[in-house]
Amino acid sequence: MPLIEEPARKIPVVAETKVLVVVSGPGGLAAALAAAREGVRTMLVEGSGCFGGNITRAGVESIAWYRHEKTVESGGIGNEFEIQAQETRSPMLRRAR
Repeated sequence: MPLIEEPARKIPVVAETKVLVVVSGPGGLAAALAAAREGVRTMLVEGSGCFGGNITRAGVESIAWYRHEKTVESGGIGNEFEIQAQETRSPMLRRAR
């Protein structure tokens, strides 16, 4: 098998963390929040410029599966996200609901 040899080099450490979550869709946000709540030093990295994954960028439903008929919402971080979003949106949007 061919090998590539790299010369020794020094790379700056930007941050030290116990849990690194890469991407911030519903799963990534939930994982980072759960780790942080347990007191673990956590870092969330997103390359797209906004948190939320496809929910934010394209309006694709993924976390609200429990709204469909014959499903049960059992609490959890996803439900917390939705409640907080409803509580923090503008008064104009709240009236339209």
